[in-house]
Amino acid sequence: MRLTSSTDYAFRIMIFAGRMKNNRVTTQKLSESLGVTQANVNKIVNILKHKGYLDVQRGRYGGGIILNEKTKNIPIGKLIVDLEPDMAFVQCMSHEKNTCPLTRNCTLAGLFGEGLHAFVEAMNQKTLGEVI
Repeated sequence: MRLTSSTDYAFRIMIFAGRMKNNRVTTQKLSESLGVTQANVNKIVNILKHKGYLDVQRGRYGGGIILNEKTKNIPIGKLIVDLEPDMAFVQCMSHEKNTCPLTRNCTLAGLFGEGLHAFVEAMNQKTLGEVI
């Protein structure tokens, strides 16, 4: 299994913002510090803002982002599931996209599902605040 770059960058942004304590950080600073393009940082900050994970204050002076305190209490696995657009890492795990003719007589999808569930459960052992 592999997480998307967007999820990777989202975790980088949340961890960096969380380490800033209550100091706001600009998207420019995030871009420079994390090695992520400004366009990607802006896109992901917008997603995280709409999900309620970041508090954003616009403005040239005093603007920036801060990690919402409630976000620190969310388990990592829950964040991954919320941020990943598609957790079905093989086609047969998706009822909508599955075109495999072997699905009816194949138990591999169930095994993949069990593995995915175990991965999410393992990630749920820690909260974001514990890894900051």
